[in-house]
Amino acid sequence: MSNSTASSTDPPTGPVRLSGWDYATWRAAGADPVFRAPLAAVIHLAGQPGADAIRERLERARQLPALNRRLTVISGEPHLVHSGVDPSAHLEVVAQQVSSAQTLGDAIDRGFPDHLPPWRVHLAQLGSDRTELTLVMDHAIADGRAALGLAATLLDSWLPPALKLSADASTQERSSSQGRATQQVSAALDVARSVVRMTRVHEAPLSPLFVGRSLQHRRFLISGDTRPLRRAARAAGVTVNDALVAAILRAVGNYHRECGVPVSALRVNVPISLRTRVASAGNSLAVARTTLPVPVGDDLGAVRTIHDQLLSWRAESALGHSDRLAEVSRLFPAKLLATLARASDLTISNLGPIPAGAAVAGVQVAGVFPVPSTIGVAVSAAFLTYGDLGCLGLALDPAAVADPHHLATVVAQSLGFESISV
Repeated sequence: MSNSTASSTDPPTGPVRLSGWDYATWRAAGADPVFRAPLAAVIHLAGQPGADAIRERLERARQLPALNRRLTVISGEPHLVHSGVDPSAHLEVVAQQVSSAQTLGDAIDRGFPDHLPPWRVHLAQLGSDRTELTLVMDHAIADGRAALGLAATLLDSWLPPALKLSADASTQERSSSQGRATQQVSAALDVARSVVRMTRVHEAPLSPLFVGRSLQHRRFLISGDTRPLRRAARAAGVTVNDALVAAILRAVGNYHRECGVPVSALRVNVPISLRTRVASAGNSLAVARTTLPVPVGDDLGAVRTIHDQLLSWRAESALGHSDRLAEVSRLFPAKLLATLARASDLTISNLGPIPAGAAVAGVQVAGVFPVPSTIGVAVSAAFLTYGDLGCLGLALDPAAVADPHHLATVVAQSLGFESISV
């Protein structure tokens, strides 16, 4: 199955130094175990593809550098080095019927062997008409969008994307943005002011309930028709992403009121993808750490405020320097990074659309779920659309959320979704 002839798509074999964001993620994980929780993508299939067919598709992974490199430390610095391992070595097959909760727990909540690149594919047959494919990877080699791109290698219709190591992409972006910033003093001052806004430090979460943190996760997969959400966005004059953020904040607000502790605002992390020109593996994002109002009922004013604040963040001139800013984290104590991450209440990310009609080895895909980890916050939600189906992965820290299942139910209701699995 292996091809011994090198091609232009084979990854380079030399060590590659981690980019700023990848390094910050790796370093934080070494300082605090809460950051060691990985990312995952779960593909629901309406049938049973054979393990051999999955192995054939994993051969495509040879074209993606992130899947053929393992993390190692060279002269005190983490690097990605070529592993030379057949990608099919990462496939784990569970032939017996197990529950979805067992599948997620078994596939996600384990470490990675040192001799392998930090990812795995877990194939679980949950019945004659249902299979779960779970791709799990270390956050140091992929953010949410990169994880989905890597999961796409399993699809029948997959075409090789122009994925490059994030160090290459970030270097190109830094050099061009630096050139622009030095052309005019006013532009440099604008970037400096933007940096101050983007690096503003919060001392603690705003929620009086979401104060505990642990290494435990309760994960839920929530799905439903997205057309009502799109209609609500149009009616409010905002984007679907704004409506999504507002719906999740509304649900968290409802949960607080039911607990007798109402909140009017929460600290929210909203990842902003920087994959505008060069598709890349690794982490290529900035994080808007902002305080957003909690809508109550049909509060259009709060929804439009959310829209305005998120739009303002996406216009920040320092976004092009995000990876360079992350490089500065090398100067800070690693424990400080962990403390800062715990100062937000929740993280909400929208990974965009995937066209419907996908298949794996001829078996139709019924849904694709991004599955985040909390990474310091109480609630982490990751969303994408598969055709008209909205797929939300929800991770809750039970030390912060006393009734995780109820909060997941409230989130589903706020989105107008009807299916919840654990």
